[in-house]
Amino acid sequence: MEPTAARAAKFAGNLVEFERATFGNAALLLTSLNDQSEKAIRHAVASAKWMPKEGQKLVEEWQRTLRHSLKDFSKTVDKSFDLLSKYFARLEAESAGRET
Repeated sequence: MEPTAARAAKFAGNLVEFERATFGNAALLLTSLNDQSEKAIRHAVASAKWMPKEGQKLVEEWQRTLRHSLKDFSKTVDKSFDLLSKYFARLEAESAGRET
């Protein structure tokens, strides 16, 4: 039978992996939604003859900023999940060694 602390660490690690998968799916959904909204906005701006070039450039920059921010956020969360996974794996190994 696995020691209690090791089982708890293993369970926590499994929860982290579940959350990682859930976040990954949500990030893909947000990316897809962002892509669709970019296309719609790009089309609307292209057909808006009343909008000055400066306004069009502002919208392009705004879309680029949103895209990069979403990527940066995803990278940061992935790094956090990696750190949590390593922590719980180490905790599980230490607990198993201590309680045997």
